[in-house]
Amino acid sequence: MNFFLKLTYNLLLTVGLFFAWPYFLWRISRRGNPWPTLPERAALYSSKVLQQLKGMHQPLWFHAVSVGEVRLAQAVITELRKNEPRLDVVITTTTQTGRGVAARLEDRHTCVLYSPLDIWPFMKGAFEKIRPSILILVEAEIWPNQICIAEKLKVPVCIMNARLSKRSESRYGKFRFFLRPLLEKIVWVGLQFKEDEERFARAGFPPYKLVTVGSMKFDVAALLPEMEDGVRQLRKTLGWSENDFVLLGASTHPGEEEMMLDIYKNLRASHPDLKLLIAPRHAERSTALYELCVSGGWKTVRKSSLAECGIKESPDVFILDSTGEMALAYSLATVVFVGKSLKGKGGQNFLEALRYRKPVIFGPHMQNFETLANWFVREDAVMQVKDEKALEATLQRLVTDDGLRTALSRTGWELFQHQLGTSVRTVDFILQTRRATVGNSSQI
Repeated sequence: MNFFLKLTYNLLLTVGLFFAWPYFLWRISRRGNPWPTLPERAALYSSKVLQQLKGMHQPLWFHAVSVGEVRLAQAVITELRKNEPRLDVVITTTTQTGRGVAARLEDRHTCVLYSPLDIWPFMKGAFEKIRPSILILVEAEIWPNQICIAEKLKVPVCIMNARLSKRSESRYGKFRFFLRPLLEKIVWVGLQFKEDEERFARAGFPPYKLVTVGSMKFDVAALLPEMEDGVRQLRKTLGWSENDFVLLGASTHPGEEEMMLDIYKNLRASHPDLKLLIAPRHAERSTALYELCVSGGWKTVRKSSLAECGIKESPDVFILDSTGEMALAYSLATVVFVGKSLKGKGGQNFLEALRYRKPVIFGPHMQNFETLANWFVREDAVMQVKDEKALEATLQRLVTDDGLRTALSRTGWELFQHQLGTSVRTVDFILQTRRATVGNSSQI
């Protein structure tokens, strides 16, 4: 990126942030109070953080935007520590939910921070204080100043588990002339699938820097714990039997809960013991969702109210409105519908349900997982439906056909198992890159 482009980018970014900051504050305030996060976003760290960073020796810097990316980073860090247990790591996240998940990884060798804004002084300050040996971008969050400063400091930049939607590919293609010099600075890009190579090349990524490693989402799902004790206790609390058929709406978005309740009502006419578990993608919507269920005449309980209010009678509908407990939902479920795929667009990760050997259904809008979704559909490992009517018909089949449920869960599990090991291959690339560059230094 030449001087003129860098100057133009920084001017536009500064002006844009000046006018747009109230909107961004409003956006992040929906996940909690944004004010305490602002100093770190300007690379202004507490004395405690500065002391920890000062004691680190050429740490790896993982930039992980939100919860999904943090979990990918966790899988790699877990594998890295098997090779080098004292390796220092810094994880930066953009969202408060991502920061909350990453905070569980903090220890003497792991520091978690909010990502600095890509304004030159802020990003410069972050590099000066973190002093990374390598910068690893999780999936494909590319910021020009971050990459340019890394190059100036001779800090190699890599992308692991790279993902590029059709929409992003189109955007990259339109600005290919400007982005190509920036993308040339990246050392390697770890792709999930061989067929992604052409798409990344069309977007402007140098083909010789693309390496197919595999999808790390399998390894992330494999890290999820067994939940037998938790499920047993939850069933007892809810008054649900092990033989109850539990329909799970996982990571649902607005409109999908109403759809699930309508289908549930129809199915209950012939299956009175059917239970409904809803885990909305955003827990803050649980109050409105609870009111929706109650207004429909359903006995409903929220996870967040269990400790305070208890349960007077066994519910028809259980709302899982706590963060980080999807493993519990998948373990409890008999069949899983994956949200943001019928009323929303993009879809959600369905691999975690397969890790718990559950039959999976999703709608037509799986753009964020397109290659994976198409592959699993072709292998008859999951079921994809085109609309609400088809979803109801498919669920009706699954409720009554034990053989179909067993075949789906077995095929999905076997395919899942065959894809494990991407984090090991990614760690090899990271350690090779680090060994080739440790000791390089420069000044900004």
